[in-house]
Amino acid sequence: MYTFKLKKILSQLTLFVLIFYSNQILAHVTDNEDIQKVNIIRYLITTVGWPNQPPPADHDLNICVLGNFAAYDQLVKMNGTVINHAKINIKNFRKNIKQDDVCQLIYITKSATNNTDEILRLFSKKPILLLSDMNNFAHNGGSMNFISIKDIVGLTINFESLKESHLEMKLSTFQEISVIPEKKDLELPHSK
Repeated sequence: MYTFKLKKILSQLTLFVLIFYSNQILAHVTDNEDIQKVNIIRYLITTVGWPNQPPPADHDLNICVLGNFAAYDQLVKMNGTVINHAKINIKNFRKNIKQDDVCQLIYITKSATNNTDEILRLFSKKPILLLSDMNNFAHNGGSMNFISIKDIVGLTINFESLKESHLEMKLSTFQEISVIPEKKDLELPHSK
C-alpha cells in the first residue's frame, strides 16, 4: 500500500517537474525576445528625431505601452533616465489610449492588437512613433512592427509613415545593427 502511494506521489512530482521546467524553457525564450524588444526601444529613442524637440534643452519623452508586456519591469527601469537630453517617462495603458494622452512612442503589445485600427485612426500622421507586435502593422500604416526570425527580434519599418508623421530617421542609422535574413528564413512553414 505504501509502495503504491509512493509511486503515485513520485509520478505526480515528476509530472510537476516536467511541466515546471518546460514552462521555464518557454518563458526563457519569451523573456529573451521581450528583452530584445526593450533594447530595440531604447535604441529607437536615441535615433528617432521628433519635430519641435529642442535638442540642447531638457524635455520629456513619453513611452506609452498599450496592453500587457512581459518585460515591462525591464522597460520601466528607463523611467526617469535622461537620453539625448530627454527625460524618459514610461506610461502603461492596459486597455485604451486616448487622443489627448501625450505620447511620443506608443508600443502596442500582443495583448492589445485588437485596438490597432483605432490607434492608427487617432495617431497616424502625428509625430508619434507607432510600434506594435502585430504582423503587418507597418504595412497597414503604423511606423514599425516587431518580427521574430529564429529567436531574433527585428523590425519592419514603414519609412513613408515615419515621413508622414514628421519623424526623422535615416536608414544609415540601422547599418550597425542590420541583419539581412536569408530567403529560407523568411519562408512560412508549409501546412501539411
